[in-house]
Amino acid sequence: MGREKRDTRACNETRRWHYRPGSHAVLAQERLCYGGDPSPCESEWYPLACDPNGAPHTMYNNEGRAVWWARSSL
Repeated sequence: MGREKRDTRACNETRRWHYRPGSHAVLAQERLCYGGDPSPCESEWYPLACDPNGAPHTMYNNEGRAVWWARSSL
């Protein structure tokens, strides 16, 4: 899994998950960065590719690079 570098010295991060309406199928993760005021100063979206059953298997950044992927073993 790749980690993205950014300056987080003055940033409080909140992560929100977005789901398909009426289901438990996750669509994306949103990362909000807050500075000193209550409105976010930065927002990043990470869309997910999911299996037909709704289980996520790959998360992408805004440049289309995979930043997380599921690993399975038997």
